Amino acid sequence: MQNAPGCDTLYKIHVKSEVNVTELSSLIANTSPVAGVIISIALMLFSGFAMTRLTKLARLPNVTGYILAGILIGPYVLNLVPQHIIDGTDFLSDIALAFIAFSTGEFFKLSVLKKSGMKVVWITIFEAVLASVFIFILTFFVLRLDLAFSIVLAALASATAPASTMMTIRQTGAKGDFVDTLLQVVALDDVVGLVLYSVAISVALASLSGASGFSFETLGRPVLLNLLVLLLGSVFGLFMKLLMPQKRSKDNKLIISVALLFAFCGVCALLDISPLLGCMMMGTVYTNIADDDKLFKQLNYFSPPILLLFFVRTSRSFCFFASSSGYAAVKCVSEMCSTLKGFSSPISTVA
Repeated sequence: MQNAPGCDTLYKIHVKSEVNVTELSSLIANTSPVAGVIISIALMLFSGFAMTRLTKLARLPNVTGYILAGILIGPYVLNLVPQHIIDGTDFLSDIALAFIAFSTGEFFKLSVLKKSGMKVVWITIFEAVLASVFIFILTFFVLRLDLAFSIVLAALASATAPASTMMTIRQTGAKGDFVDTLLQVVALDDVVGLVLYSVAISVALASLSGASGFSFETLGRPVLLNLLVLLLGSVFGLFMKLLMPQKRSKDNKLIISVALLFAFCGVCALLDISPLLGCMMMGTVYTNIADDDKLFKQLNYFSPPILLLFFVRTSRSFCFFASSSGYAAVKCVSEMCSTLKGFSSPISTVA
């Protein structure tokens, strides 16, 4: 039985397009390292921008377009960007989240905090802590999962992604008391989430080691490291203010601020800790002692390409088929367990 002419035409178009995509992917993979990186970054930027033209028609935020673009050029669809280039851009996560965390510090002015009062603290406590308690009850008492695994999942449940929230607010231009409260809650929620996750990893490792695993060094080290990050962020914020007097030009202020953010991320990478807390503290210290919001506006103009690359890269490995078959959940659980057993440091970078 012969196929209809229309079906043959569609099949030929599909095969031809698949061959073209394969040739493009092979060309990028086999070209020189410099050309491969530049072309891959250009593809990620252009695909993210092009997809936002479609999501804009559906009145969706740009973040949705970036995620869809990452899925489209990822290994499960077009596979345009070679894996070795993706592996070489791990630093994008820390850099992008550093810009977001520093920007949230703008909303921690003492005048704004006095106006908000304790409502931000109470909202954060109920939103973060109760989520962790609910997940722990569900995983440990209902699903009967391991204690260590349940503790880690409960700590992860308290985290809120600040990047998508900040980018959506920027895109819509939303302002007012609700937006200020939301951003403060998101920032404080990340503080709670990072501290809970650090302690949870230590408790989980100690529970796997038995009674001998519980010690002040194991349980107190994460808290001390988080305090160290806050102190280090305060020093960097003060140093930023000293390097940027009023007479400093806008271009030089942007250069100094980006250099300090990169340097702070590098120090945190050496210590194997997340830069989020420190960057928040850096932004908080600077906005209170400098009383200058122009720097935050400059960074808002500078950071969109970095955030686009972050979302496209992060969503690149998402697979619809794995999610629909349940494979992703099984893989997530197995990787979490193996990570928990092989952890060498009580604090890990949370992205």
